[in-house]
Amino acid sequence: MPETLPVGLRKPMNLTAIIDSLRSQPGILTRILNDWTLICFFVVIFALQLADLPIQTIALYWGQWKFGWNTTDQAIFINLSVSATLLGSLLGPRLFLNVSDDRNTNAAYALMVISMVFITVLASAPLAFSTSSIGVMVSIFFFSFGIGCSPALTAQISAHASGDELGQLQGISSSVSMLARTAGIYAFWGMFEAAVDDDFDDDANSISHQTDAWGSFMWIFIGFFLSGVIILEFFVYRESISSSFKIHFGQLNESL
Repeated sequence: MPETLPVGLRKPMNLTAIIDSLRSQPGILTRILNDWTLICFFVVIFALQLADLPIQTIALYWGQWKFGWNTTDQAIFINLSVSATLLGSLLGPRLFLNVSDDRNTNAAYALMVISMVFITVLASAPLAFSTSSIGVMVSIFFFSFGIGCSPALTAQISAHASGDELGQLQGISSSVSMLARTAGIYAFWGMFEAAVDDDFDDDANSISHQTDAWGSFMWIFIGFFLSGVIILEFFVYRESISSSFKIHFGQLNESL
């Protein structure tokens, strides 16, 4: 397709622009390290990406090992998780987000993330200890619904950062997500391998693993890990409320 942007508005790429871009990276990293709220955002992004990782990978083998799942069961599991995540991203803001004051945008998003991650944490226990596929399917729906709060993190960063640094922060956010998925695949496979030992080759229809909680340790780990997200987002909420109060109090003093 032909270029539609007028010639006068085009910005040709050159070596100087690339070098300037590279030079600006240490500055944005310093900005993040000096901002506790931004650090919280990136840790939360890492945690949510890590929690979402097993659903399309290790969980399928886990279901085969624990319940003797076939490909149909695995397809139902994936479809439920994907649909619930999409539903959470669409309905979550309507159910849990109430932005009545622009100064409290971050506080509102923090409460939304806390509420939805709390649902995921509650669902992690039934996932670990369920003795039937039906219980797992119901639990994964609520687990994935809570994971649907992930888009709110981009909104939190956008509300917290200035326009000229937003692109760099979003790029770092993508890098953090990829880091979580890279590290997570080894971490969860390690947990699964340590738990199942040599039992994976047992009869696929065996029920001997349905009450094996150690084999479901990854869900318990995710539940505890995401509990930390709730704590971090609570600090973000408290900081946002405090900052909003200071701004409002300062404006009130100026008006007086």
